[in-house]
This record gives sequence, C-alpha cells and structure tokens, in this order.
Amino acid sequence: MAKGTVQELNEQTIERITRVVRSLVDDRVERGIELNRPMHCDSCDRDTSPSGAALYGAYKLCNDCLLDFTLSLASGRAENIADFMTKRDDTPAPTDLNTPAGSVSVRPLQSRDKLMPSNEPC
Repeated sequence: MAKGTVQELNEQTIERITRVVRSLVDDRVERGIELNRPMHCDSCDRDTSPSGAALYGAYKLCNDCLLDFTLSLASGRAENIADFMTKRDDTPAPTDLNTPAGSVSVRPLQSRDKLMPSNEPC
C-alpha cells in the first residue's frame, strides 16, 4: 500500500485482526502476568486491566486501544504510533474484552492534541 493511502477493511479482515489482538488477553493469562494491578493507557487515558495490553515506543496501550491502533495501521489511517496518538479523538474506548469478534465497533479517527515523546519524530 502506498504511503498515505487509506483503504476500507472488509469484515473478514477486521474479524481476523480482532481475534489476534483479543487473543493477547489469553496469552497474558497463560504467561502468568499479574492482572490485578491496573495499568494506565496513554491513548484512552484510563486505568484499565493490563490483560492484552502492549507497549509501543513510549506509549502503553490497553487492549481496546491496541485494537484501534492495529486496525488504523492496517487501513492506512495511521503510519506509526505517534501518528495514531495525534489523530485519535478524546472519546474513551469501550472496555468490554468479552465482545464477540463479529460485533466490533471501530470509531472514526479525529484529530486531537497530544504531547509527543522525545524519542518519536515530530
């Protein structure tokens, strides 16, 4: 895909990506990662479960935001984590990790101001 090209993802692609990202929750449990302490998500700005969370550069993403980021990368709406963080809106993501794969809702990306970490290009 050419840089800057945005494409709509078909339902099968969205379901496949969703299954993989949601499977990270089970992976964390199997590896014995402590899930009792909440982590702070830099994208939705909430304290949430670390199950299925990921660290991208200087940003910690909860599983819901990780899914949004992965879908944004796949569709070309974001080129990297810094791009994603500056294009996100301030509406918190839903926190239902038990959502069936077929009923995923993806919010449209909108611009917002967000501080960039010093190790990311401006």
